[in-house]
Amino acid sequence: MQQLLLRLRDELIRFVAQREAALLAVDCRDEDVPFVMKTMSDLDREDESNLYLLALHDFFSAATYVDGVVHSVNTEMSAIAEALATEGLAGLAPLPARVTDPAIPPAHRLIELFEHVRSWIPSGALHRVIWCLLPGQIADAARHAKLLQDLLGHENQMEPWMRATRVVARVPGGSSQLGSSFRYVRRFRTDFSPAAIESALLVEAEDENLTVSKRAQALLTLAQLDSAHGRADDARRRFGQVLRHAEESQNSTMAALALCGLGELAHRRRELSIARKWYECAVEPVCATKAPVLLAMLSRNLGDLSFLEARFTEAETHYQAWQQLATHLLDAEGRLQALQKLALCQLRQARMQDARQSLETAATLGRSLDLNGLHRYTLEELLRLYEAQGEVLLHRQVGDELRALPVEESAHVG
Repeated sequence: MQQLLLRLRDELIRFVAQREAALLAVDCRDEDVPFVMKTMSDLDREDESNLYLLALHDFFSAATYVDGVVHSVNTEMSAIAEALATEGLAGLAPLPARVTDPAIPPAHRLIELFEHVRSWIPSGALHRVIWCLLPGQIADAARHAKLLQDLLGHENQMEPWMRATRVVARVPGGSSQLGSSFRYVRRFRTDFSPAAIESALLVEAEDENLTVSKRAQALLTLAQLDSAHGRADDARRRFGQVLRHAEESQNSTMAALALCGLGELAHRRRELSIARKWYECAVEPVCATKAPVLLAMLSRNLGDLSFLEARFTEAETHYQAWQQLATHLLDAEGRLQALQKLALCQLRQARMQDARQSLETAATLGRSLDLNGLHRYTLEELLRLYEAQGEVLLHRQVGDELRALPVEESAHVG
């Protein structure tokens, strides 16, 4: 994974520094765009010599896309104006009216925008404007390619706007419409697909030039991928390797994740006594980390395990801890699930009023979230509880609320 990110970062740094090409066509899938965006944002923070402008909105047509780029620049100008004002400096010249004129072709508007923003840079200074045109989705690949072709002009001719300007433009994965015959274009393909990430992790795990810690981190991620894809034997072997490294290096976080991973493997196979052994071994390193995320994960796992073992009082204690940690982490979905599971434990102990209170709290929380499946489950449980308690009015109100919910699959708390 780190190799993929470093390869992308190195290419972007080289492109910004070089003098031969004005546009870098980054060939990637929709799912890869956030990685490119994050890398460009990191470079923006680190690079004090150049001005970075990011346009991340989707592409539906050339005209609306350029409108979005202009809007992004206006937003950036507002932030710059505030910073200049605090320094007692004059503001930037407003954008020319032509950049928003719908009668002017989109590529021409974009060029005028490029040239205007370049005027912000002092003449003769070794600074550049780096435009990051990274639409998350491209609804019309042909029109998107035409916008870039119109921007580039003649294939072998340097356009005036290219001086002190670099454009990082996303193109759809596998696209060949922006031909390599354009002299001032570089192409770069990046791939963060699951297969590419797994392949890179395998290389990192075996790379003796990396530190032992980085190789162990790659192994841990591979073990988690194995576990998620049902490759239990590979996951168990890799979690074991990570655990040995964690114990040798006294890395509590890595030990906690490896032990929880081994516990989850046994848990899914209903090997409950083995799962409990691993989870209980994880308690000490998890507590040593003092990391709320790890504490919440272990609390949930121990709660689920105790519930399967019909140890409902113990499960309730763990779910209560999870609910409190989720509140601390601002994890509304986790808190909602913890409240639902608390209610199930209380129902198993015939503590109807406590279960009602947990479900009513979950229902109040669910109404503020866009999680209809989980909210539907809460209301269904409340409906049964109100019916059992003879709460006619509340039963009717919850029934009406249930019927008004969009029809979708209910999300079971188990």
